[in-house]
Amino acid sequence: MAEESIFLTGYNKENLQISKEHEILGWKQNSKRKELTKGDYVFVYDIDDKKIDCLFQINSRIEANDLLWKDELEANSIKYKNRWKANLILDNLNIDKNEILSIFPFNTNPNRFFLFIKNPFPNFLDENFNEFRSFLLSKYKTHDLLKSKKKSQININDQNTQIQYFLVQVNELGSKNILNNNFYEHPNWNQTPRDKDHGLVQSGDLLVVYFASKSIQYKKQLKKIYRVINVSENQVNFQLSEEMELNGLDLNTIKQAIKTGELLNIFNKISQQGFNIIKIDKSDYDSIIFLDKINMEKSKEPALWIVRAGDTGQGEQSALENNCVSIGYDGLPGLHFIKDVKKFKEHYMKTHPNESSGRVGKVVPQIWNFIFEIKIGDFIILPLKTHKSKLISVGKVVGEYQYENMNSEIRQFRPVKWLKKDVNINEFDKDIVKLFDEHGTVYRIGGLTEINQLKEMLKRLGVKEIDLEEMNNISTKSIQLENNENKKPLSLSLEDISKITYFPIKILKEIEDLLIEKKQIIFYGCPGTSKTFLAKIFA
Repeated sequence: MAEESIFLTGYNKENLQISKEHEILGWKQNSKRKELTKGDYVFVYDIDDKKIDCLFQINSRIEANDLLWKDELEANSIKYKNRWKANLILDNLNIDKNEILSIFPFNTNPNRFFLFIKNPFPNFLDENFNEFRSFLLSKYKTHDLLKSKKKSQININDQNTQIQYFLVQVNELGSKNILNNNFYEHPNWNQTPRDKDHGLVQSGDLLVVYFASKSIQYKKQLKKIYRVINVSENQVNFQLSEEMELNGLDLNTIKQAIKTGELLNIFNKISQQGFNIIKIDKSDYDSIIFLDKINMEKSKEPALWIVRAGDTGQGEQSALENNCVSIGYDGLPGLHFIKDVKKFKEHYMKTHPNESSGRVGKVVPQIWNFIFEIKIGDFIILPLKTHKSKLISVGKVVGEYQYENMNSEIRQFRPVKWLKKDVNINEFDKDIVKLFDEHGTVYRIGGLTEINQLKEMLKRLGVKEIDLEEMNNISTKSIQLENNENKKPLSLSLEDISKITYFPIKILKEIEDLLIEKKQIIFYGCPGTSKTFLAKIFA
């Protein structure tokens, strides 16, 4: 890497995160000493966390057509016109300020470094920074990594047909190696016939990684794609660089895609005991990318749900009065902390030992849907049994699942903005009405198409356009507080309380610390200064 140009720049934390997500770097001005070119490397200092956080490689210059970074969005104008598409080569470097200031030339003039990172352009590390440059490269062995990466990129550009694709499955140790250290290892691959494809892997190839049930992260998901940077002489281990993070394909989605033909049968090897690696075709790789993109788009779309309020409608009035939908299931503890569906089911069975397996199989998916699948922005249909299901209440979800004693009837609920509480069933499309009669408390009956039909109906009935759009999060929290007047307040973060009350977070943090230490606190002051309101929030 001695011949490559290396630059250093500074970003605040929020803008840096945006640059990582979009793989774009931008500055107000061009570099003063040397213009950036394709292949150059840029180390980025996180000004808020006071550390060199990551390393990009410059790809190509791009036009500044859109508002991208936070300060651009706030000012509604393009500030960083000098933009480059750049590949994120290394992340989480964690080279802190003290280490940096111990290296020449910054050890003799620390202010030079702080001026350096605040420059509105990338700073070229010329011969005057040889010691600092060597420090960066030697400390993290970046030299060999980037040299290998450059070599593999040259091979890829010259002989694109030589790129191979592999499906890899890892568990606990394998996931630690990949996620923490960027390498994959299989010491006994040549003694295991089923893993013979391990021996085919070369620098520049791509590994599509499935994280199995015992992985340290991303359990039961196809989640990441890595490029092989270097292969050891004995073919045992591969040095990797993360190429792409997928939105995530879970095991159920993969199995369903195999059934529908969206993925070929080779993906049935996923989750099989003993499976480690197999070569796949370019078309298989493309199918994964396409399926992940489609799933990501679907996950952003709102859904339409039926949620009932008791066998006889006994919870309907309370739900409408308290702006929420709720589920009963007496004796059920809060289960929102269990994110694995299998463990979720096991926990439910422990608390309901006398229920048949058939009922468990019916009830658990509905509770799971209520807690985890219903999203803010989804639409709710509540058929009113107290009106023989001839009247329907329609609302929009404006808050996350809550487990609170709101009253004697409501404990597990989702905050809802009721758009229309008394829609005659004849106003609905007949195809949707057919789904009202399905048995169950919580189930999905449609997506974007059905919601658009629902919106048109609501507009026709006088519901304002603004009420059909996303609710502001502050008003959401306010709705919840109004519902809980003189009852136990809902869980709110200090940021939430600050937005509602306009109290500075610093003061709220002092109140919280005092409560933790002393277990009690007394508010005093003039009437009308929100003493009671604030006390209820912290109660």
